[in-house]
Amino acid sequence: ESGLNTARHHQSLGEAYSLQADFEKALRHMIDALMEAEQSRIIPQIVWSSIGVGDAYSNLGDAEAAMKYFDYAKKIQDTSNLEALALKASGDARLGTPGQAMQYYKSIDAGIATGLILLRLGEMNYNTGKADSAIDNYTNAIEYFSRSHAREGIAKANLRLGDIYIEKHEFDLAGSFLEKSMNQASSEETLWEIWYHKGRIYEQTHQSDSAIAAYKKAIEIIETIRGR
Repeated sequence: ESGLNTARHHQSLGEAYSLQADFEKALRHMIDALMEAEQSRIIPQIVWSSIGVGDAYSNLGDAEAAMKYFDYAKKIQDTSNLEALALKASGDARLGTPGQAMQYYKSIDAGIATGLILLRLGEMNYNTGKADSAIDNYTNAIEYFSRSHAREGIAKANLRLGDIYIEKHEFDLAGSFLEKSMNQASSEETLWEIWYHKGRIYEQTHQSDSAIAAYKKAIEIIETIRGR
């Protein structure tokens, strides 16, 4: 009502909706945040808001749109000679250089941020065929998340380890990681994946009835998310 900048408000609302897996609303608020930031010409807010829009598109599965906004954030950051290390680290985490971001977060003892970067590194290593390095990344992520009592981060890292060991056909080990993930998870986004990977284990160990039940549970959770 006062005509003041509300970019931070929209960004916080976007993050809250994202945590509730309501990604459409999250995206709308992140776009509003970016519009407000651009109108006010506040460079750090433009960078943060651009990253927020990119994250929202990433959650919706639109990697091309996500990279467009991550690149935009980097361009604004570079052309303005912005030296804010936290902003740079956030950009590095999303633009293929997470190792640089991790050094910053470690230096300020930011356990959750370091854990998130390790998740990103694990994903990149696994996608490029470096499964052993990914296992190390996810194992270290669990350590950092545990220090900060970040249960959802612990759940995510265990989930990814379960996925890797399914691919290795080490089903008992995979199952133990999925159980650890289940014990920590609260996000529906994590829970449906756990049930999906449980289904994979049952399917590959010829337990068809259990596999069907697990896959149906995953679908049920996904439909709950879609229903919102």
